[in-house]
Amino acid sequence: MRWVPPESALTDIDGVDWLAFGRSMGAEGVKVDRPADLAAAFDAALDCDGPFVIDARVDKTAVKPTTAWAAAVAAWEDND
Repeated sequence: MRWVPPESALTDIDGVDWLAFGRSMGAEGVKVDRPADLAAAFDAALDCDGPFVIDARVDKTAVKPTTAWAAAVAAWEDND
């Protein structure tokens, strides 16, 4: 059986300053704490002439694109 990381492992990396990491390699960027600020972050990224980091902070309980995948993996593992 192939090991599949839990969904949280795909989205939870504590202690990383993604903006500083991006800036250390020449990128610009912004941190986004509210969904309402995403449009402005994307506009800034599109206006940027180089790499751009959007550090989007999300509620860990929010439905993610991987939620259905994680549920399918859990169901499959339960059937073994």
